[in-house]
Amino acid sequence: MRTRSTPVAALAFSVPFIIAGAALTVPAGATPPEDARLASCNFARSFATSDYRTADADLAATLALTTGDLHDTLQRDSNTLRTVWTKVQLHAVATNVTCTLQSGDDTHTEATTDFDQILTYGETGNQPRTTHMRMALGLDNVGGTWLVSRADTAN
Repeated sequence: MRTRSTPVAALAFSVPFIIAGAALTVPAGATPPEDARLASCNFARSFATSDYRTADADLAATLALTTGDLHDTLQRDSNTLRTVWTKVQLHAVATNVTCTLQSGDDTHTEATTDFDQILTYGETGNQPRTTHMRMALGLDNVGGTWLVSRADTAN
């Protein structure tokens, strides 16, 4: 039987919404670019960690980590994502997360994140499959909290 793991994995990877976590608030005395780097790591960990059984919480956490068009897209596509994750019984975990600032100031920062994602779902025979991901992120400082406004896969 031929499996369709590539399309499922592509959906899981290309849509930046496999997320659990909370927004990172700028701590007193820290420099904004470092706070943005930490927020990008938080986002990447959240992006790559999800379970179909906690899809509602994962997607809600995504909204707390995002702003602008990315936030609007997630809000619009949440039901579709939840349905797909449940159908394939997706479970994903982030490991080896590294984050690097590319440029930025106190209001907007560009960052790159690298991580491995261990995926388990029905089409893998419930056997873990590891994939390396790289994302280019745009982060905006919104009221002292760095939120992701853009997330693109980059390889």
